[in-house]
Amino acid sequence: MSTRPQAPQPTAHEPTTRTFGHDWQTDFSRQLVDYREFTLGNPRRDGIPPINQPQFESIDQANDWLSPDDPVLVVSNQQHTTIYPLQILMWHEIVNDWLGELPIAVTFCPLCNIGVVFERQVANQRLTFGVSGLLRKSDLVMWDRQTESLWQQATGLGLVGHFAGSQLQMLPSLLVAWQIACEQAPTSRVLSRQTGFRRSYGQNPYIAYDQQTTPWLLQQRPNPQLPALERVVGLVIGNAALAYPFSILARRLVINDHYLDTSIAIFYQAGMASAVDAATIAQSHATGMGTAWQRQLDGMLLSFESRDHAIYDHQTNSRWDISGRALAGPLQGRQLTPIIHGNHFWFAFAALIGERTQTLRLYSDVDAMDTV
Repeated sequence: MSTRPQAPQPTAHEPTTRTFGHDWQTDFSRQLVDYREFTLGNPRRDGIPPINQPQFESIDQANDWLSPDDPVLVVSNQQHTTIYPLQILMWHEIVNDWLGELPIAVTFCPLCNIGVVFERQVANQRLTFGVSGLLRKSDLVMWDRQTESLWQQATGLGLVGHFAGSQLQMLPSLLVAWQIACEQAPTSRVLSRQTGFRRSYGQNPYIAYDQQTTPWLLQQRPNPQLPALERVVGLVIGNAALAYPFSILARRLVINDHYLDTSIAIFYQAGMASAVDAATIAQSHATGMGTAWQRQLDGMLLSFESRDHAIYDHQTNSRWDISGRALAGPLQGRQLTPIIHGNHFWFAFAALIGERTQTLRLYSDVDAMDTV
């Protein structure tokens, strides 16, 4: 009796065609991670097509198709602000763009709820990123067209290939509701639905995903300290990954914290629709939104509190909003310095950011930082 041949299994040091296919020109001799950690999410490279020639429109034009609670990723410098609606990003996951004269990649992984913006310049080489079709720990694995290296979207770390071990520079961004973004920067440009692709923008291909208890295509057991798909404001200070659960933020609205030499303020506001709940984003439940800021301003250490559903600092009684702006009071018009952060699903933050740091610290319900 003949025996059916077994498909080759991935190994720690050698990729298999079952997972990677035949057409990669990647230098597979250079790797940081076990090849068995990769999962095939889409059989075709760029099966989820990145946007390489983004088109833009005004806020007035985008108001025709964006609702006040639509989630958007906001990227700014002193001269330019661009708004990237998640209803477009979730169908493309990567936009190769420019922030003024700076080449950037705007990325979003729906399975991890991770939106990250990177510089596309590495070692004097400008890269263009695509969607590899691979996942690692449920997170998007990007590839660059110049060397076909593979990159972890959550961290910007080169995993395999010429750039294995290289680190993309992250840029600050905010994940907030469309209405908040419009108030923050009313002259912003907005990524247009005129992408060159036919997609059901505004609809959600991951229906009820954030209502589940188990992440998709995650090969390891999630960290049990929180429900796997609870959202956290996640950030890195030094060699520590700090996570602030939305379940706590929704009650407190403001958290003042300090780690190493950084004084941290976490702001929370209700609203903003989930991108991965109902069949359409407009019908999805509200998740809330969280942002992270440095509390130092002009040599003054500010501390914040929530009063009457608004944020005030104790030092000047100025009123602030979720985007770190002083709206009223002696500091009106001032802007806090952002701390690079995201609104990650807990499982992804613990698995992907936690593995890159020495300490994973989860903000507890008793105002302490518990090491997990």
